[in-house]
Order: sequence, then structure tokens, then C-alpha cells
Amino acid sequence: MYFNIDADEGRVIRGWIVLDNPAAAPRLRLVIPDRPEIAIEAHHHRPDIQEMGIHLTGHVGFYIDEAVVPDLAALDDVSLLESESRLLIFRRSRPHHLNKKVYIFDASVMPQSGLLHELTHFFTNYYFHSERLSLETMIVVINNHFCSSSVLYGRSNFNRYISYLNNAGFLRAALLHEPFTELAERLLTLKLIANRRLAHTESISGLDRGLSFAQELALNDERAMLQAFRRLDPDQRDLFSNPMTRLFGCDAGDPPQRRHVSVALENLATMDVVGLRSEFLLFRRMLAGALGADVGGGDPPAALTVVTELAHKLSRMGVVEDMLDGDRQLYEFARNAMRSAEENNRTGAQRDTQSI
Repeated sequence: MYFNIDADEGRVIRGWIVLDNPAAAPRLRLVIPDRPEIAIEAHHHRPDIQEMGIHLTGHVGFYIDEAVVPDLAALDDVSLLESESRLLIFRRSRPHHLNKKVYIFDASVMPQSGLLHELTHFFTNYYFHSERLSLETMIVVINNHFCSSSVLYGRSNFNRYISYLNNAGFLRAALLHEPFTELAERLLTLKLIANRRLAHTESISGLDRGLSFAQELALNDERAMLQAFRRLDPDQRDLFSNPMTRLFGCDAGDPPQRRHVSVALENLATMDVVGLRSEFLLFRRMLAGALGADVGGGDPPAALTVVTELAHKLSRMGVVEDMLDGDRQLYEFARNAMRSAEENNRTGAQRDTQSI
């Protein structure tokens, strides 16, 4: 998908949008709190888009004025979404929005909901579960010059997008999760969806092929679970193996190997902020320092007993240890490095206090 906002002049919002299927007629939804959504047809002729070869006919422009919304100029909360995907195309900037751009890498399928909720308050544009977006759409979102307040969050491949993020001036953050706990959450989420106890969510994008395995997994029978993991076919094994190493160390589509752990560590060393889920408050403080505002969303939710119990069972299975070998090394190294840095900071602070 390609799109651009040409201007928000208060009384007028204008731009254009081209869908992934260029033959489809672009449709938008104008969203204003406490009002019915307004359907917008993007059919105005844009000869510039046609001449650039982005669209065959150029009938992709939209022009929203007071004929559509009589009090448009007076509204401070206005959003424009692509009709089918609900992708955010435009959101009116507000005074409390940070003039910052940040991408938070998180390999987990269960993101910190409190953090995501808070980010929508601090940033004009927000894109969660970024791994669902196509390459073209991601590049458009990253290079959106009209918006200077933007946050992206998800499992998009580091190597594929880091140069675009750097060139667009994004702050880069990473939130790492204990590998067995992340696998437990992944399996439980897939199982609930497969058994129709949970709606199919955006967060499992790309993991659908694991639904049948998770559905049949006997969580209360460790021996049966062990046998199930031993019977994983190569595709399923690849799905559950080393998601953090894959995210930070591999090129898109490559299976994680031992050498990718060192690549992932080198990439993490270039990040502005690296934190652990298990020490979320520290991550929150570091992110606040980098952004100049506390966007952390309060304390992290308490770990669910069913998750911790399953993670403990998984940690006792050699076949699962092998599947997560790269992530275990990556997580342990990052955790030790952060503890060492924190200890050095405390020691330095004590020395400064004693010297006063």
C-alpha cells in the first residue's frame, strides 16, 4: 500500500492512497470520537501519481472538507483509516504528542498491552503488530514525512528495516522476553485460538501453521508433550525455534543458526534502548530517558500462573532447550550485560555521592 497526506489545513485534509491491489477502488473511513464513521471514496484524479507510474488511472486522491464534516476545522481528534485493513493513514496531531519517532522490537506474541495503550496517547501515528504490514507499506509508514510523531511496535525483521529506520531518524528499542516463557505464551495463545476460546488476533500473524500443533498439545501430560515436540516436522520446528535470534540476527526468511546469535548481539548493541520483560520498570525508565517522557504505561501485568507453570515444564525438556538454544544464549548475555551496566551505574552514583 502507498499513501501520502499532502496537507491538513484545518478546513481541508487532502492526500492519496493506492492499495496493494491497484485495481481495487480505495476507500477510507473518517473516524471522529463519539460519532458514526464516515465512508470516504478516494477517487479524485491525481495526474502526478499517474505520471509517476504508481497508479494506472490516478483516480486515488481524497479531499475532505467542511462539506463532509461541517466543523472539521474545530476538531482536534480526527483519524483516517484504510477501510478494509483499518490501517491508520492519518491522525491529526495534538499538543501532547511527542515530536519523536520510535520503533520497539518485540518478538513476543503477547505484547505489553498497557504499554501499547499508553503509546497511542503519546504519539500521533501508531502501528502495532508491524509484522503484518507488507514491505512497501512499512517503507511508506517509516518514511511518512508528513508526521513527525510515530511509533511502531512488533516483530518486523531487524536487518530488513534498520537502514530505513536509521535514515528516517527513528529511535530503536528492543524488549526481550525469557525464551521458555515466550514459548509458553505462544503455545497457549495458539491453543486458545484453535479451540475458539479466543478471537483470532493480529499478534499471531505468520504463526497460523502452528495452530494444529498447539490445539493437540496435552498441557497436563509432560510425557505426551515431550513426544509431541519430538514429532515436530521441520516446518513446525522452524516456527517455534529461536524467535529472538531470528528477529535480530537473521535476514528475512533465513532459519536461525548458531552464528546468528553473535549477529543478533552485535545488532542489539547498536540499539538506543534494550530491556527485559522481567525488568520492565528498568526498561520503562530507559525509554523515558531516551524519549524525554514516560510512555511506559504503569507496572507490567503479573505473570499468569498457567504461563509460568508451562514455561517450567518446557524448560525441563531437552528437545525444547535445543529449539531455543540461540535465544537462551542471547537472553542470558543481554541480561548479564544489563546487570553489569546497572551495577556500574550504582557504583558510579555512590562514588559521586561520597565525593560531595
